[in-house]
Amino acid sequence: MVLTVTLEHGQQSTESAQFFIREVTDAEDETRKLKKPWKVSWEKSRAFWRYPIR
Repeated sequence: MVLTVTLEHGQQSTESAQFFIREVTDAEDETRKLKKPWKVSWEKSRAFWRYPIR
């Protein structure tokens, strides 16, 4: 599983997402319910730039 959060140019706010995985498909294409569902969540902080001061 790969999760990607992208930053749009000029975006001034943060984003977050959350979802649950309660069932999966096994190698024989059978649906299986998980005994303990996965909770997947992420949050993106506000973007900022650093410029070296000389």
